[in-house]
Amino acid sequence: MSRSSPDCLHLALGQHGWRLDGQKHSQHERWSAPSLDEALGTLVLPKGYHRLAVVLEHTFVRCLLISFPKAVRTTDERTVFQQTVFRDVHGIDPQAWQIATETALPGEPAFSAAIEHRALAALHKFAQAQKLKLVSVQPAFSACWNALHSEMGVAQGALAWLADGRVTLGLWQAGSWLALRTQALSCGDGVALGAMLRLLLASSAYTADTGVLYLAGEVGDMALTLPTGWTSNLLQLRKGSA
Repeated sequence: MSRSSPDCLHLALGQHGWRLDGQKHSQHERWSAPSLDEALGTLVLPKGYHRLAVVLEHTFVRCLLISFPKAVRTTDERTVFQQTVFRDVHGIDPQAWQIATETALPGEPAFSAAIEHRALAALHKFAQAQKLKLVSVQPAFSACWNALHSEMGVAQGALAWLADGRVTLGLWQAGSWLALRTQALSCGDGVALGAMLRLLLASSAYTADTGVLYLAGEVGDMALTLPTGWTSNLLQLRKGSA
């Protein structure tokens, strides 16, 4: 049974608010709760659903690409390496966060995400209290990619997910991730986004002369300054596609 089935609720949680989508429900509100536990305590979910799929913005989850050195082979070595990278890049205490890394071909970067153990526990507690089965917890960027990558008809390009005053930008070529970066971005600041894309291109192994920048999320009215040979395409995330 997929997450798109009629009995699944889709809950997106960000720094400033939440969005809830179901077969017969669509609701979004702002919040200012200081912790995820308190924020979840303000939610009242509709009846008639059995499963819950959650999408988290950057305030609750951290993402990066990990390239494992050849010398890192065992499960324990990979765990230590992942924890070290997340600590160095995001400044988190890796013992307090759960890290999950996708499978990738040898030598290729793998998409990895981390969520605090207490945040994950709060989500499980919330789902249990609502009598729902928690079927997935995803970063917003990966949820967007999983929902829309079939609409990206090029072999190389970039995806920008914008929400909560931040952008996560991922760059790929020939089916492999090359770079991933998250940073603050003022609403509508296409100049800064263009500069960010140029930085990823210059610091990665991207070799194509052209590309498409796909935009999704809180894009707003953005005048982009793209690298030569690049075009842009605005994508709409469908309801309940988390």
